[in-house]
Amino acid sequence: MASGIPRVQRLPEETVSRIRTGVTVPNITQIVEELVVNAIDGLASHITVSLDLDNMSVSVEDNGRGIDADSLQLVGHQRFCTSKCVGLQGLEGNVRTDGFRGEASSIREVGTLDLTTRSSTHLGITMTKRMDHINTAHLWLRPAMTARASHGTTITVTGIFARWAVRRKALRPSVEIDGVIRRVQCLALINNGISFTLINASTGTRLVSSHKARSVATIFGQLFGDAKARTLIPLPAMPGDIDGDSDGPAATKAVPNTTSAVQVHGYLAVEGHHSRALQFVFVNGRRICCLLA
Repeated sequence: MASGIPRVQRLPEETVSRIRTGVTVPNITQIVEELVVNAIDGLASHITVSLDLDNMSVSVEDNGRGIDADSLQLVGHQRFCTSKCVGLQGLEGNVRTDGFRGEASSIREVGTLDLTTRSSTHLGITMTKRMDHINTAHLWLRPAMTARASHGTTITVTGIFARWAVRRKALRPSVEIDGVIRRVQCLALINNGISFTLINASTGTRLVSSHKARSVATIFGQLFGDAKARTLIPLPAMPGDIDGDSDGPAATKAVPNTTSAVQVHGYLAVEGHHSRALQFVFVNGRRICCLLA
């Protein structure tokens, strides 16, 4: 594409039929993760998450490449509208993005989305769009009253679970905050080339702060303290590993598409910890679980 930014489009029906998505947004943690991985796929180098449980809202701001005006028409319009997969060939063991099913439409079902974006190739015009569960397209799509200083996207979700009083009442703020912290930490560890900030907007407290670095161990130290990071030793690379250097997190690098044995990269601590809270597991750069049984 001439613009250099992939265009959002509806997946072909043949591709849709092959996708058995289980993406739901049962809690605020899942909302945050869906928005953050979209920012990661948008090539952001800095992502800021603001969490306001007093007003039941979440905001994710990034400095990625933004969304062009034509693609913005389809964002959140319906499921399976995406710029990250164009057909079955994109699903055959070569998925390079974290999201490809149009998950924004799922978030629209649990709150109102306000999206503000400035494309890196669209003449510096800042556009804004509002979506909710009633309007399948959008409440409005227009130039923003306040322009962004640089390209990127901000998505704010308000009125979360307002239509489900029982679910909203059952939410425990401390549990939700801990879940979001944990999820952002996971994403920061496996995306060491991106800076992450998580702010509790209700109190103004910074909950997570990491700055891009060459190694996972450095990010681990930023998140959990240098003392703990100094206890880490790298796992040896498996035979045949072409990415086994110690300068960067091999876990974030592509694994060669071969029939060789599974290749494992990571760190182990030479000192014990009182809980499993510092155990993280990723497969092909994707979070599988944060706590080992």
